[in-house]
Amino acid sequence: GLAVEQEEAARGGGAPAAAGLARPLGTNAVDFSVQNVRGPSKTFPKHETRHISDHKNVARCAKFSPDGKYFATGSGDTSIKFFEVSKIKQTMLGDSKESSGRPVVRTFYDHVQPINDLDFHPISPILISGAKDNTIKFFDFSKTAARKAFRVIQDTHNVRSVCFHPCGDYILAGD
Repeated sequence: GLAVEQEEAARGGGAPAAAGLARPLGTNAVDFSVQNVRGPSKTFPKHETRHISDHKNVARCAKFSPDGKYFATGSGDTSIKFFEVSKIKQTMLGDSKESSGRPVVRTFYDHVQPINDLDFHPISPILISGAKDNTIKFFDFSKTAARKAFRVIQDTHNVRSVCFHPCGDYILAGD
């Protein structure tokens, strides 16, 4: 296509008027030609991967808390695992003084379908989840005995995404 366009531009011609096509734009046209793109791939820093989840199915989503002290994973097994980052670090460094050997702080069980998304409240110790069971659930992770949601919003469709506003007063949910 570029070769034909260049030939027509050199002849001073263009696309036939009957076809209803505009003439080439010349120097203002976008150049889509491809240069030699072969070469070495980008190198990435070395990292270590560890499997730390106890989910019985795939982890479908994961989110860090705003302060970076916690993270949570939502699974196809309908559970939410809540982790403390400092315990993960202790486990990885082999510090057995305070390490309980289990990085999972708590597991929340309240959905009946797979978890699609999670988000942490920007200020309060609240984690929300959206799932295929058409619900948004609120969990208070400051209460160590809490395993169920303290508030539920029923939607009419599969809740694919949830997100707190930075002030924490509003949430967005995507079906």
